[in-house]
Amino acid sequence: MREVVEQPRRSARVSVIWSGVLYTPFFLAALAGAGVLIRSLADDFEGGTAVGVVIVGVVALLTGYQTIQALRDLFTKPVETRGVVERKWSRSDFFVARSHYVMVKRNVFHIEPFEFVEVE
Repeated sequence: MREVVEQPRRSARVSVIWSGVLYTPFFLAALAGAGVLIRSLADDFEGGTAVGVVIVGVVALLTGYQTIQALRDLFTKPVETRGVVERKWSRSDFFVARSHYVMVKRNVFHIEPFEFVEVE
C-alpha cells in the first residue's frame, strides 16, 4: 500500500517543478520586457510602445500567476481528499497544455489526465 501512495506524491511534485521551470523564465522575461517598455514610454511617449506595454503586461500577468501558483504548491505537501466530486472540468493553460480540475468539498484540485477520465 505504501508504494501506491508514494507514486502520486512524486508525480505531483515533478508536475509542480516542471510547471515552475516552464513558466518562471517566461515571467521574468515578460517582466523585464515590460520594465524596458515602461521606461521607454516614460522617456518618449509613442502609441506603439503603449500597445507593447499592454501586450507584454498581459503576458507577464498570465505567466506570473502560473509561476506564483507553482512556487506556492512547491512548498506545500500533497493532500489526499475523499468526497463527492461536485464538478469536473478542463481548460487550456496559457495555450500550452490542457489542465484538468475537480471540485471536492468546495476545494479545487488539479489532477492528471488519466485521473480525470477515471473520476465520476
